[in-house]
Amino acid sequence: MSPTLEADGNVACAIFSHLEHPRDRDALASVSTVFRDAEKSDASLPGGGVSELEKLGGEFYDEDECEEAVYWWRKGADRGDADCMHLMGLSYHHGEGVEKVMRKAFEWLEKASELGHVGATHDLAGHYELGVGVDVDEAKAIELHVKAAGMGHPASARHLGDCYYHEECGVAEDINEALKWYRRACELGDSGYSESRADLIEEGLDPSESDDDDDDDEQSESEHLATLPQGGHYF
Repeated sequence: MSPTLEADGNVACAIFSHLEHPRDRDALASVSTVFRDAEKSDASLPGGGVSELEKLGGEFYDEDECEEAVYWWRKGADRGDADCMHLMGLSYHHGEGVEKVMRKAFEWLEKASELGHVGATHDLAGHYELGVGVDVDEAKAIELHVKAAGMGHPASARHLGDCYYHEECGVAEDINEALKWYRRACELGDSGYSESRADLIEEGLDPSESDDDDDDDEQSESEHLATLPQGGHYF
């Protein structure tokens, strides 16, 4: 590349670094090869790096501009950011900003989980448990929930308690194991549902007898999960 073209590329990157709306960036990229190449460069990212992309996408998402949010999350995901990978997985799962494609949702969650992202690990467990974008593999789902709970995800710990109490997801009933995971969920911040079930088990009572009442409070329980450390999701 000639010195002139290199200088032009640096200027183009500097211009792009001040543009946050994908529409403006796409329009400028269509002007010339120099601008098109600059748009793909790390030097053209607002804030000077990948760390800002998850937040920037979130700002667009909060304004219901999902396609614009995905534009930034994809850039972050392509550059190895696990938070952005997780958000790409959720975007494909819910069809927000992109076509709803469960296989792609699974693949992005898997990539994020492999990088140690706790939320993606929890959501990936759900994909394996329910066969969403991948064949059902209950043993893998339990393995991932254990991993996520070990990383601090209260909803995974809570779900493990339910699985061992109700003989779900391919595990045998094990009251002691259920109690262990409910108590772990309490330690991680789920002091409502999990604590009440653990207390009932220790008192020799059957938590299932209160399940009908729990169903009436399903929406508030879902909202409660979203407030826990690491959030809810799944799905």
